[in-house]
Amino acid sequence: PGFVSEPCGVEAFSVRFAPDGAFLAASGSHGQVSIYNVSTGQEAYRLNRNEKHPVKQVCWRPEREDAPLRTRGVLVGASTDGKLRQWHVTSGRLLQEFGDPNGEVGQLLCVDYSPDGTRMAAGGLQELWVFDEETKQLAVKLKGGDSLTTAGHSSRVLAARFAPASCGDGNLVVSGGWDNTVQFWDLRAGHAVRLIYGPHICGDALDMEQQGKLLLTGSWREDEPLELWDF
Repeated sequence: PGFVSEPCGVEAFSVRFAPDGAFLAASGSHGQVSIYNVSTGQEAYRLNRNEKHPVKQVCWRPEREDAPLRTRGVLVGASTDGKLRQWHVTSGRLLQEFGDPNGEVGQLLCVDYSPDGTRMAAGGLQELWVFDEETKQLAVKLKGGDSLTTAGHSSRVLAARFAPASCGDGNLVVSGGWDNTVQFWDLRAGHAVRLIYGPHICGDALDMEQQGKLLLTGSWREDEPLELWDF
């Protein structure tokens, strides 16, 4: 293997490399988030030390090449207490803690940044929430379908991805979960507009290529768990 970390001690739910590849973030069932130095394999930082709710998924904020150092190394985590928490990794500082202002979020199980880093999408028990990065305010709640091609999710949402900027003008989010569907959400409509039936996604197992032509899904099953879909 190219990289082996020291043991994290608990079941790991999500692992993500930093944009520059120097660190690997890992979250798990104990609520803490470990940051590993890729060159040594050792834990360099530990975040969320005082929280006990599992952090189901983590995601690094995209960084521009000309971004100042003080704005780099920002990580967000989705927790089962219904909160998103954002940290500055190298200082260990909690920057923000936020969620649905109406308190309707039971759990948050996945999170992703838009390619330009201006928005975050988080998935829960059936719905998704999109937050503004600058204000941390709820921008849109995604629920249900168009009543023609899809009814939206009927169970937990375990993975979500913003489509590349070249696809959907930045207004498309793709999600998957326990209900054996991949849902396509139009942020302008506020609901799902189409679906793919089949993938049984139980974790961070959904991604899109940068050109937006292919979708990768990983299902919890023995036969042909990895599938590529023509987007």
